[in-house]
Amino acid sequence: THPTLVVQIGKDGRLFLLDRDTLGGTAQGPGGTDKVVSQSGPYAGVWGHPGFWGGDGGYVYLTGNGAPLHAFQIGKGPTGVPTLASAGTSPDPPARCRRGAGPWACAPGAYGRRPPAA
Repeated sequence: THPTLVVQIGKDGRLFLLDRDTLGGTAQGPGGTDKVVSQSGPYAGVWGHPGFWGGDGGYVYLTGNGAPLHAFQIGKGPTGVPTLASAGTSPDPPARCRRGAGPWACAPGAYGRRPPAA
């Protein structure tokens, strides 16, 4: 069992579900694999961290560099092991912060120019 889970994302876009109480490490899992509970991806490169919402069993959200927002629901696989199942993706992000609302973060001037006024 895995009573205390942690979600982590690698820069290469791989999403990991880990047991906080027994993190293990590289090649310390069964058969010389990494000791992870579940792994998804890779998705687009990520230089941040996933978001989490604990309602309805728990959801994890991530967005990679120039990629849509991905949502994953925390659940259990057929063997009872916790998993991250895809719950969907958003449309592609708007062109560098155009008008309109959405779950995208925009950094004015981060690319040498400011986004258009809303």
